[in-house]
Amino acid sequence: MRPGSIPLGHFFGVDVRLHAYTVVLLPLLALLASVQDVSAGRGVVLFLLLMLAITVREAARTLGRLLAGVHVDRLVVTPLGALEGDNAPDVDDTPRWLALVGPLANFTAAIVMAMLAFSVTSGVNFFQRHLAEPGHLLRAAIWLQIMLGALHLLPATPLDAGALLRGQLVRARGKARGVRGAAGLSQAIGLGLMVFGGVTQEILLMLLGGTVLLLAQLEAQRAVAQTAVSTITVGDLMLSEWTSLSASDTVQDALERSAHSLQESFPVVRGPVVVGSITRDALLGLLRVEGNGYVQGAMSRDLVIAAPGDALVATMQRLASSSSRGNVVPVMRDGQVIGMITPQSLSPAMMSLGRARRYGMRASRESENGRDV
Repeated sequence: MRPGSIPLGHFFGVDVRLHAYTVVLLPLLALLASVQDVSAGRGVVLFLLLMLAITVREAARTLGRLLAGVHVDRLVVTPLGALEGDNAPDVDDTPRWLALVGPLANFTAAIVMAMLAFSVTSGVNFFQRHLAEPGHLLRAAIWLQIMLGALHLLPATPLDAGALLRGQLVRARGKARGVRGAAGLSQAIGLGLMVFGGVTQEILLMLLGGTVLLLAQLEAQRAVAQTAVSTITVGDLMLSEWTSLSASDTVQDALERSAHSLQESFPVVRGPVVVGSITRDALLGLLRVEGNGYVQGAMSRDLVIAAPGDALVATMQRLASSSSRGNVVPVMRDGQVIGMITPQSLSPAMMSLGRARRYGMRASRESENGRDV
């Protein structure tokens, strides 16, 4: 999930959220209207017209996804449109024509709105300077549709054409270099839009360019982080020493043993075999509600088993989608338990591993530079 988003609700099975920058844009447009000596309410209407353009775009893209059989579980609404969540399908798994659906919908809406406006009045100059401003809302309504559609034809992430370009760069140059190349181009385009908006005094275009710049940077950071995390295996972060509980232990005995461990989740064993898992909170709740029973009566018997070479992200996704309540992943090799993964141990372990790897990469670069000299 992208940081700084506000939940709006679930619609047709999709978690819809509002990006914080979208909320910030509302008072900025109201302030712009006040500076131009018009009612601040006109700035609010301009914001709603931008939301209308986004609605037209996303309605068309939703229909396109249905036709293409593409499902997304989360959408984050930004001033540039809705961005798909972290579990969105890869760009290679979506048809390329889907990138044109949003722009075509916005251009079509602009044509229809212009025809309706001309049929009502002919006294509006639709090509006057300041195309989208609070003082001329009819003209702004049309140009916002055109601007949003045109923006998504630019090769900047996270815009539609930019997503296609990033996919091409990743295939040609590898994921790390491809993401960095796409991010650099995207930030240059965002900066260029801001400069062009400043020169032409199109304030809204400046704000949209700033949004491209900001979101391109966030997308690059997220993609680089995902690339780094995708290389981590279960064996890199598993606990090699852990505390286990016996299925025949009483709850009181189990709590006394857990007092000597920093773990919050525990594997439950019967002899050498892991038969379940249980958390410290579950033990406390059982003792408080039912008294001193046995661990085997309260443990979760649904286990997610992993091998040392399994990808960590995929393993944790399996754990999250399972019915296991114990939050323990036994790591096995040749039928023997050699380690454990618990959600509580991941954060400090990943921090330590990340720092160690960064130090190793820096030392390697310094060594190579020393040999070059």
